[in-house]
Amino acid sequence: MKTNLRQFCFCAVFTALCAVCAQIQIPLPMVPINLALFAVHLAGALLGAKRGVAAVAAYVMLGALGAPVFAGFAGGVQVIMGKTGGYLLGYLIAALLVGLLRARWGIGYWRLCFAMTLGTAGCYFFGTVWFMAVTGTGIWTSLVYCVFPFLAGDALKIALAAYLTRRLAAPLRTLGIRNVNIFHAIKELIQRTLTVCSAIARFMRLATNAAGISPIRKTASRTAAIA
Repeated sequence: MKTNLRQFCFCAVFTALCAVCAQIQIPLPMVPINLALFAVHLAGALLGAKRGVAAVAAYVMLGALGAPVFAGFAGGVQVIMGKTGGYLLGYLIAALLVGLLRARWGIGYWRLCFAMTLGTAGCYFFGTVWFMAVTGTGIWTSLVYCVFPFLAGDALKIALAAYLTRRLAAPLRTLGIRNVNIFHAIKELIQRTLTVCSAIARFMRLATNAAGISPIRKTASRTAAIA
């Protein structure tokens, strides 16, 4: 019973983390840059394939039911069925691949980075095919809108998610020992993750300012953004 409670609590933490990270974003004309995929990588690597997918699926389901957990505090089935909904569903693929490959390859830093790169590629592939089907755009235009602007940011997310996974893997394993305070462990997990999220957000703001893009600019596509 205690083990099930621990698993449920950590799944809930990563579901909430996906929602929080989705709101840290830079608006772009088609698809905004945000940190949701960073949380998805952590869910797959730290919870494993089964629980990681469950945590991400709970996040997607909450949004589908209308909870404002997607980027820009959007929610509803129309977001998932929209042109960028494939990237939301692609999060499930990313969590699954990262969880499976982490279990197979261990937590070596570069192996984690490669596993997360493959997870990101799976998300890109599914989301881009969905975007092309919904909008009728060609492959090159879809890549320009939905993939190329995100490569540098996703590389940074992967690097930091792999680092954080190695830092948190040992503390999470101690939850199998008696008398471990699960709430203290969850608090530590949240604090460390938010520290990294803040570092990414600062980097993204600096990059945005250097490129001359206003991070608070409102765009017409914001309500159709992915989380």
